[in-house]
Amino acid sequence: METVFNVSGGRRLLIRLMVPVVSVLMGVPLAAVAWYSLFPGSQGPDSVPIGPHWLGLLFDLAFLLGGIALAVGGWLYGPAYVTRIEADWKQETARFTVAGWVRGWSFTVPVGDIVSSRYHHGGKAVNAPWTTVRLRGRRLPLIVDAHGDADWIAVDRLLEQRTPERVPG
Repeated sequence: METVFNVSGGRRLLIRLMVPVVSVLMGVPLAAVAWYSLFPGSQGPDSVPIGPHWLGLLFDLAFLLGGIALAVGGWLYGPAYVTRIEADWKQETARFTVAGWVRGWSFTVPVGDIVSSRYHHGGKAVNAPWTTVRLRGRRLPLIVDAHGDADWIAVDRLLEQRTPERVPG
């Protein structure tokens, strides 16, 4: 198999460590503190409210939803973040390696199971472009970071389901 896309070791390690840290060490405590503070009397008998009760509930709910979003987002991001793509042009297969939570894994699919791919610009404030790749039988798309080391011509051929023999011209 030919490696057509690879995320460098330092960036791969950062993603693998970020996923559990964001979801477990940030999202879960944020949601837990917000959940605890939603109940009356949780601040203690001597606490003085600094605003209306409904405003406190609104902030608590916002923190609770934010914590849940961080936890679930981190849990879903690791198995979707692609760290390596290898192509076997003769067998017409592609092997995707994903970051996972702490340890990644690989899976091989026929090139025909690549349903679609779409490039996304990173935005104005942050230079973080990526490509989403949809595979047949997989509910969530894969995320291919545009900052990885890649042979982008080969990646485009693969994601557009074209082997070198099928490329026009």
